[in-house]
Amino acid sequence: MHHKHTTIRPRSHENWNEDGNKNAISWFTDQIARSIPPFKPIVLVMGVCGSGKSAIGALLAEALQVPFLEGDAFHCTDNVRKMLAGIPLTDAGRAEWLVALADTLSNAGDSGAVLTCSALKQRYRDVLRGGLPTVSLL
Repeated sequence: MHHKHTTIRPRSHENWNEDGNKNAISWFTDQIARSIPPFKPIVLVMGVCGSGKSAIGALLAEALQVPFLEGDAFHCTDNVRKMLAGIPLTDAGRAEWLVALADTLSNAGDSGAVLTCSALKQRYRDVLRGGLPTVSLL
């Protein structure tokens, strides 16, 4: 017996393409939002430069209804100058920045937050987690 495939579409077609498929980012943020407990989460969106952290982080923050924090905005002026000149930051140069990010996450408390940060090394992620009981890494 052959069953006809039927596409079920929501009333709003905002996040659906012409084939009835939800776009990948909207689908992903919906999945994350459904799996998060009722308290507001703290999520660290990490990855290399140009990987889409900011785009994904902003959409995720909107879906979760929490503040969006762009990690690069927390760099000191000296670090920004170095980055603009193409000079890689050292671990020592990142230390103050990572502590500032960790403090910001700690102060987020129950209001939650989505933070974008490369966090490429385990020790960076450890600093960012600080004493927080739960930080979701993405």
